[in-house]
Amino acid sequence: MKGINLSKISEIRHRIRDDEYSLTLEIPEDIYYSSYKKINKDIACDIIEFYLKKRHDIGKPHDTHIDHIDKENKINVFTELEY
Repeated sequence: MKGINLSKISEIRHRIRDDEYSLTLEIPEDIYYSSYKKINKDIACDIIEFYLKKRHDIGKPHDTHIDHIDKENKINVFTELEY
């Protein structure tokens, strides 16, 4: 995650089942574009992997995707986590 400051990322989690959560990472677009030139699934997976590792989170991500929310000036990375 090439230098993105974790303190600039907002995390939203929702419990789906006992051992499964949805996770959304909201990244300001200026912060995102200071490290990345494009938006794609490979980058989304790298961001999730880095974020979980730095947070010492043992969740296993799946169904990861990314979306640019133009009107809110942010990039959202979505995944589901199994524990």
